[in-house]
Amino acid sequence: MSQTIDLNGAWKLTWKPVEGCENVPQCKESIEGKVPGDVHQDLVNAGLLPEPLIGVNAPLHEWIERAVFTYERDLRVDSVFDRAELVFHGLDCLCEVFIDGQSVGSSANAFVPHTFDVSAFVKLGANHKLSVNVDTGVEWAKKLVDGRYNTGDQSPERAYLRKPQFAFKWDWAPRLVTCGIWRGVELKIYEQAAIRDVLLTPKFDGNAATLEATVEIEAFKSGDCIVRLRVVGPGGVWQASEKLVLAEGLSHTRLAARIDPVMKWFPRGYGDQTLYCVSVEIEWEGDNSTDSANIVDEWSTTYGFREVAIKQDPLPGGEKTFIINVNGIDVFCKGADWVPADSLPARVTSEKYEKLIYEACEANFNMFRIWGGGIYESDTFYDLCNRRGILIWHDFMFACAEYPDDQSWFIENVRDEATKAVRRLRNHPCVVLWCGNNENDWLHGFRARGECKMVAPFFGQSIYHDLLPAVCAELDPMRPYWPSSPFGGEDPNSEAEGDRHSWDVSIIDPDLTQRADIRNYRRDRGKFISEYGVISHALPRTILEYIQEDKAPLGDRKSKAFDRRSSVETVPYPSPYEIDFTSPAYKFHDNPINAIGEGGGLSDWYQKVAFGSVPNDEMTYLWQSMLYQAMGYREAISDFRIRKFECAGSLFWMYSDCWGTLGWTIIDYYLRRKPSFYWVRKAYAPLAVFVRAEGNSVRSYVVSDILEEKKVSLTLEVGDLTGSNASASRQVDLVVPANGVAAGPELDFGPGYAFAEIRVGDVVVSDDLILTRFPSEMSIPQVR
Repeated sequence: MSQTIDLNGAWKLTWKPVEGCENVPQCKESIEGKVPGDVHQDLVNAGLLPEPLIGVNAPLHEWIERAVFTYERDLRVDSVFDRAELVFHGLDCLCEVFIDGQSVGSSANAFVPHTFDVSAFVKLGANHKLSVNVDTGVEWAKKLVDGRYNTGDQSPERAYLRKPQFAFKWDWAPRLVTCGIWRGVELKIYEQAAIRDVLLTPKFDGNAATLEATVEIEAFKSGDCIVRLRVVGPGGVWQASEKLVLAEGLSHTRLAARIDPVMKWFPRGYGDQTLYCVSVEIEWEGDNSTDSANIVDEWSTTYGFREVAIKQDPLPGGEKTFIINVNGIDVFCKGADWVPADSLPARVTSEKYEKLIYEACEANFNMFRIWGGGIYESDTFYDLCNRRGILIWHDFMFACAEYPDDQSWFIENVRDEATKAVRRLRNHPCVVLWCGNNENDWLHGFRARGECKMVAPFFGQSIYHDLLPAVCAELDPMRPYWPSSPFGGEDPNSEAEGDRHSWDVSIIDPDLTQRADIRNYRRDRGKFISEYGVISHALPRTILEYIQEDKAPLGDRKSKAFDRRSSVETVPYPSPYEIDFTSPAYKFHDNPINAIGEGGGLSDWYQKVAFGSVPNDEMTYLWQSMLYQAMGYREAISDFRIRKFECAGSLFWMYSDCWGTLGWTIIDYYLRRKPSFYWVRKAYAPLAVFVRAEGNSVRSYVVSDILEEKKVSLTLEVGDLTGSNASASRQVDLVVPANGVAAGPELDFGPGYAFAEIRVGDVVVSDDLILTRFPSEMSIPQVR
């Protein structure tokens, strides 16, 4: 039987400057390096650097980019083997591996596992020295920069490095370039043969399914064996086997088991998440002199039977739908874009993943889009999504840049990455779509249409339109591939077809008279909104946690007014602390997009549009910012869901933060819910009522994701905010179609409020309350 020797834990860690570099602190003695881990955290643990995500500490870690780190530990093998392999599940980023000073291999890709055959380097019963040299790759990549590949930022070196792109700084993330043995390490010991790969392909026939397993085997010696497929799940155990005569080297075989009846895996809200245990094993019979057979290797996974397709049916005017269909059911995808849960992804715990997935379910999500500037996530993440029914739109790891697809070494690196990523993740039922990149086609589209002066070849195009679809077609033919996000139509960010990133309201609308008005989401005609966002400040206690040294008890200093704010007098919010918007730590954690625009930053625009002016005290400003984000997500979600299935997806940017910051999320870095969480949860409810004010008319709608029609009683009420004018109301009984939308009553009314609720029997299942105008557009009574 194959054996696994766990090499995780404490290693000895030292460092020295990259050749030719200066300003690297001298390593006086080794420190403990945790594997899996990141050298940033190791240096923090050793007291040599401060926590990078607090205050203005991140730049103090910058010298790590100019250093080479060496991990060392002992290695011993006490079992007989035909093959010994070192498996590194994550090496970030340029690495070379040594045993007793002899190089056994190297790698230049942080995203995927690397396996090194060390059979010739280890001896039975001997003690060996295992060492790994690793560096960020930044200094190496800087030497390659020639200005040909546009990255749209100050980090052109990132285009050459296959590592987390967000680590080079984004609007919502600091520059903290990762480095280390960031995923697990093991020594695999084999005798006779090893299972190298298993592709599971279901074929459905009514209530039954035949599961075909294509098994790749490497034999280290010739001999007879039996290969078995076993499927264990609701209703029984199903098996298939085949006797093979193996020659040394690679071979393939196919086994098939018919599961009748089969229980399918459904997305959250559409059915059960039934999972089967599927395993493959090799029983070796040897050279006929062996008296008894033995299991030499086995492979297993949890598996869900499901079918997935993208429906692009014609619509009037030459437009097309973009609908994710699972098991024959059209799914309105509700969720957000996922980025790494920490700027140092290696330190994200299973507990944090569990909490984030739990909170997503609480918010009525059924999909994440794994954004292309992050990572292929941990096994824990995908297993949780399998169990909880969260669909995954999965970008490959390319984002907001051109990439050197004209260089053969880069293409081969990407080919290896894509092959390993697809093989690793293709048996997860939660993954329903592969996508080539984030926004690269769209950004090139800007240039092609003359909207940007930068005109150049589309570097990276062959990756997304040739290499990746070919890899997916060969290795994962049952899952759709989509070239980019957004993509569709002559304009890659078309409203007529494909998926769309709806940023007109928040960032790129050239008409400043319309900018920042969340009601303009209803103007968007996109067919699947895979990215949009409303920025907000963080909770006060979160701000205090990440700026730390700038906190002071209320009364220790006067509240500081800040530039561009109006002089409106407000009552100070009764917080136990003041937050200084002018402090270096606060500014360091700010979002640079917040400064986009004329006449003030984005948050200022929100405040002016919604509330008429920018408040003069920090607490009012913070809470109004969070309120407007909540209002914005509720507005956008309602607008997109009311158009179901002309629009078939709402994935906002983004779900949670990788550090404490002003940003787009509903869950912050410390796992605290922002006010927007509760508004999103209500707006994403399976059966939801919405009201919309248009002019002097208030309309109501009921949206259902339930697969049967529902009879509801709907009450719509309008009124002013003083009570001096009579309110009006209507109550009707509605039949809401299965997985559809029903229009409710309409009332005429001016400035004030609108409220609707729906009941099933005597139970209120959803309600919605809005102001029919922004506070800036009507008189708000003073509360005494």
